[in-house]
Amino acid sequence: MAACGGEVALPSDPSAGVRYPIGMVADPAGGRVYAVGANFDRAYRAGIVRAIDTATDRFVTGARQEVPGFAGGIAMQVDGDKAVRLVVPARGDDSVSFIDLGAASAFACGSKDDGRCSPAYRLGNGLTSQSGIGVGDDPLGVFVQPLAGGATRLHVAATSDGQVTVVDVAAGTPAGPGKATLVDRFTLVTGLSAVVS
Repeated sequence: MAACGGEVALPSDPSAGVRYPIGMVADPAGGRVYAVGANFDRAYRAGIVRAIDTATDRFVTGARQEVPGFAGGIAMQVDGDKAVRLVVPARGDDSVSFIDLGAASAFACGSKDDGRCSPAYRLGNGLTSQSGIGVGDDPLGVFVQPLAGGATRLHVAATSDGQVTVVDVAAGTPAGPGKATLVDRFTLVTGLSAVVS
């Protein structure tokens, strides 16, 4: 018997790379590129975000963060020319994860025992602390628009229901539901895969 389901009891991805890469974003200051792997084959419990050192073309040791499976694009929040946060939508659980960037490409998102970001760093349809802010069915694309005072406006495109969710996120950490305010939600067409400026 076979069935689709969660990644329960599957191991963490031990590979040194990014399986099924689906998106990349470059740090505007140079030196780093961030890649997200989707875990399309569900061989592991989650997708993964990794940092790449552009001087060596190698993955940065320890700079890895699990995200829900079937991750979509990846976007970056910047402050001037400094990268401060990665934003990753995932279709596996209809969520968006916020990963704060620290010195030497350190990732912070209140990781839980299962390796994923804590609910305080996520928005989504099935999260208990998400303050009622869903991000549509199968969020795949995300665009980050800087606002005054370090705040950010997210535009999240969901492929199955064609929904675009617009959310303002106040400055500071964690970036999840405690700092998020729903601005707008509207439906375009099913099959959306990207949001661009």
